[in-house]
Amino acid sequence: MTEARSAWVDALWRGLQVWGVPVGMSGAYLLLIWSSDTDNTGQAWMALGFAFVLVVWFVLRMLTTDAALARALSVGDAPRISDLTGRYLKTHKSASARAPYLVARAFAHELRSEWPQALATLDEADLSALPATKRGPWVLRAVGTRIAALVATGDVTGARRVLETELKPDAPHPLHSDAYLVANLAAGRVLAAEGKRDEAAARLRKVAEDIRATAAMRAAVESVLR
Repeated sequence: MTEARSAWVDALWRGLQVWGVPVGMSGAYLLLIWSSDTDNTGQAWMALGFAFVLVVWFVLRMLTTDAALARALSVGDAPRISDLTGRYLKTHKSASARAPYLVARAFAHELRSEWPQALATLDEADLSALPATKRGPWVLRAVGTRIAALVATGDVTGARRVLETELKPDAPHPLHSDAYLVANLAAGRVLAAEGKRDEAAARLRKVAEDIRATAAMRAAVESVLR
């Protein structure tokens, strides 16, 4: 009974977070329109204004969620990532909308060393459904997590294959770019698993010394070098 009540309270709270403000604003605007001393044209303008306010609110809410997720990914906050992705995935069903959040959830599994779950979540993400302009960063993150999971589960050969085909670590990636950082981190993981510690350290040093490396990347470097 306690668990059922807790689930009901959580569902109610999530509903209020999503719909509380729009419903409250709807009531306020309806009261304003009903009580205003104006003709149909004036009421139509008020309704148009209300629609504009709703659009702005939903856009700001979406941007706030995206910013919170970006920060959680950067610092490696697994509980926060799981919370944000869990709420989003419950309400979005299209492949293009779900793909980035599934990749983010897989990264949360990586942070917890939940490797089978990370691979399963990546397999669920259909990154080809994303527009080409948005696909690149999420593909990089997905490949980086996949390589980490393959190395951790003992499939070093598979990790090497993904590294060479997807990231091309010896390609001239622009310095400080996401591709440069992800490729060197992934190459360091694979080289370390292959027993090539000196080569791995050289790759990982490039990440650790890069000004654009995130806290999560630096933590990954330290864990590989231990």
